[in-house]
Amino acid sequence: MTVPVTSELAAFLQLTADDDPGKPVIEILRGRPVSSQGLADNWLKLKRKARVNEGLWIHDLRRTLAVSLYEISKDLRVVEQMLGHTSLASTIGYLEHRDAQKLKPYLESIHTVRTRFIQ
Repeated sequence: MTVPVTSELAAFLQLTADDDPGKPVIEILRGRPVSSQGLADNWLKLKRKARVNEGLWIHDLRRTLAVSLYEISKDLRVVEQMLGHTSLASTIGYLEHRDAQKLKPYLESIHTVRTRFIQ
């Protein structure tokens, strides 16, 4: 899948020849110097340039990805894998508002299993 990005974002995400193209970009960037303040400053610049709501958080894009993947696939495991979650409960938390009737049994079964192990 190809996602169009600005030249600034492309430069930030620039990969080297040694980087595995099949690996998630966030994994490749791990360990590279990126400060929280630098990320926040660049995020604000990009929002202003794109003329989007300045209250938009980076995490909102993650939620949008989760919902879009679920709408396309209706497969919780696809979304779980793409988001890198180790718990299906985390994934369902992103999607519960989109398909509450279908996802409620999953949430209840996860809660039941956790309760049994905790007691």
